[in-house]
Amino acid sequence: MAGGKSSRMNGVNKGLIRYEGKTFMERAAIALADCDRVYVSVNNYNLDYKTDFYDYANNQAINQNKKFKKFKKFVETPDKFFFENFSGFIYDKKNIGPLGGISAALNFLDDDALFIPCDMPFITREYTAKLICDYNENRQPVFLGENGEPNPLAGIYVAACLPVIRKAVSEKNYKVSSILKRIEPRVVSVPANILRNINTPEDIRSFLNNQKFSQ
Repeated sequence: MAGGKSSRMNGVNKGLIRYEGKTFMERAAIALADCDRVYVSVNNYNLDYKTDFYDYANNQAINQNKKFKKFKKFVETPDKFFFENFSGFIYDKKNIGPLGGISAALNFLDDDALFIPCDMPFITREYTAKLICDYNENRQPVFLGENGEPNPLAGIYVAACLPVIRKAVSEKNYKVSSILKRIEPRVVSVPANILRNINTPEDIRSFLNNQKFSQ
């Protein structure tokens, strides 16, 4: 998930912030390496991706998917966050926060899906593999969490969650945490620092060993 205004980051595109030589988007892609397809959820606030990425009009992954042809100019560049299992962008038109991105993705895919936000750079393949393993055994919603509390932005939503999500949207209840109370997910416990997210330049200095962020 790469939607949002990045207002607390002074408008910097968080997906392109570098940490230990890789952008946050690259780190998310590596964390999702066990997934057959990876989509990037975007919305009106970050359609400036077109200024960040080269025009790969002949990119096979995009051209094979007619729904994403309008995003030809928003394709990843090899030097910023190219990854092999990239399958396209999913556009959230509602601009209602993370729940809008989750809803748009599940509606488009019509399938179970694993979600992670690009601003949680400490989530690695080790932890997504644990989610996938638990899902394969139980076929239920499952999320990374601390002390038994699931994080609603890092986990697997099943397609059967859609009616609950649609109802919440119709009621204008956009808190993703409220969805978890209705679906009773499983939880894969992780150390506290794994689910830290980066929202401000101060977070960069605090969480990323005082490395200067770049775009």
